Amino acid sequence: GGLESQTITEIYGEYGSGKSQICHQLCVNVQLPPERGGLNGAALYIDTENTFRTERIVQMSRHLGLDPQQVVKNIIYAEAYTSDHQMFLLDNAFEKCAEEKVKLVICISLIVYRNN
Repeated sequence: GGLESQTITEIYGEYGSGKSQICHQLCVNVQLPPERGGLNGAALYIDTENTFRTERIVQMSRHLGLDPQQVVKNIIYAEAYTSDHQMFLLDNAFEKCAEEKVKLVICISLIVYRNN
């Protein structure tokens, strides 16, 4: 049935279990028109693990009959280097979401800082 909209969904699992692949597919699927199960919108992808692969987006786009260049263009990519940088990106994401018609925000791994 897919993911519920306007909620936070946590995906977790072991290394190599397909978490990033699901996120890549969601970045493509969100761009589909509503009659094909999408939201006709863009995606914001905040990456802390350097897992984003444009070549996978292109493959998935072609499989769905979408223009790969347009699909890639509709994914706003940001790499977070520290926990502070990640918070800065997330704090400023809402403004970008409104400007770019973003319907999906993906944050690959939260950086947690503990002061012990």
